[in-house]
Amino acid sequence: MILVYIENIEFLKKIVNYLDNTNIKYTTDLTLEHDYLLISELNKKVIDLALQEHNKGKKIIFLTYKEEQLIAYYSGRQSKKSKEYFKKLNKIIEISSKIFVHFEFTRKFILKSSNKDIYLIPNEIPIINISKTNKDIYNKYDLKKRNKKIIITDTNYKNIDIIHSLSFKYPKYTFIYMGYNPDYNLSLKQKNLLNDMPKNVLKIKYYDLNVFSDLAKISDIVIFSEDKNINIDYMYTILLFKKQMILKQNNLFEDFYINSKNSYIYNNKKDLELKFKKIIESRVSNLTDNAYLLIKEATFDEIIKKYNAYLN
Repeated sequence: MILVYIENIEFLKKIVNYLDNTNIKYTTDLTLEHDYLLISELNKKVIDLALQEHNKGKKIIFLTYKEEQLIAYYSGRQSKKSKEYFKKLNKIIEISSKIFVHFEFTRKFILKSSNKDIYLIPNEIPIINISKTNKDIYNKYDLKKRNKKIIITDTNYKNIDIIHSLSFKYPKYTFIYMGYNPDYNLSLKQKNLLNDMPKNVLKIKYYDLNVFSDLAKISDIVIFSEDKNINIDYMYTILLFKKQMILKQNNLFEDFYINSKNSYIYNNKKDLELKFKKIIESRVSNLTDNAYLLIKEATFDEIIKKYNAYLN
C-alpha cells in the first residue's frame, strides 16, 4: 500500500487519477497501514514526515515533477539560496527508494551523486479546449487577420526589453505579450519601457491554458522568454499546434529541445533577435514536425503503463 501525501491539491488530484487507473493500491489516509510514502514537495512539513516514515522502515517514493525547474535553475549556482535548496533536496534523495522525473536532465543530475532507481515518465500531453472559432478570437482581442502574430510569454515582466525591441523593429507584426507585474514591483526603466510600447503590442495580463490555446491557434511564432517557472503545458500546446517556437536556454530542456534540430534556443537578446529574423525570413528550417515527435507518445495510456510497471 502506498500512502500518497501531496499538499498541492491540484497536483494530488492528477496523481491519484493516474493511480486509480492502475492496479496499485494507495491511500491518502495517514492512519492506514502502508509500506510506501509518496511525496512531491520539499517543504519542512513534508521532509519531516518523510524522515519519520523512513525511520519507521517505510520506503519513500519521490516525484520530482514540481521541483525539476528549480533543480535546473539552481544547478551550477553557488548562492546561499541554491545551497539551502540542494541541502533539502539531498535529504529526500538520500532516503528515497524510487525517484520519478519528467526530464532526462533531472535524471542525470541526480545520478551524479546517487545510484537510486530513477524512472522517467513524460509530462502528459494537455487536453486543449479551443473555445472559439478563429473569427471569434480575432473579434474578442481586436486582432487583424492579415497581420502575422507573435506570442511572447513573460510571466513577471522580466524581459520587457525584448518585447519593446522586437515590436519596434517589426511594426507590421502583431506582438501578443503575455504576463503581468504591478507597477510597485517594477523599476523606473521597466515602467518607461511599458509605457513606450508601440500600438502593435497587445498585452494579455491574465491567461490560462484555454486563453493561451486560443491565441496560440492563430499565432505564427511563440517565444518563451522565461528561464524559470515555465508552464510545460503551454510549451506542449505549441508542439501540438505545430507552431514555430523559440525558447530561452534552460538546463532542464538540454536533452529534450535540441537547438536547430527540434527547436530554436537563444541565450541573450541579441541571439534571440538574430534567430527571430532568420525564421521570419525563412532562412532556417521549420522544425515543427520534429518538435511534435517529442510528445506524440506522452499520452494518458502510455503514462499509466509506466506507473504500473515502475510502482509494482
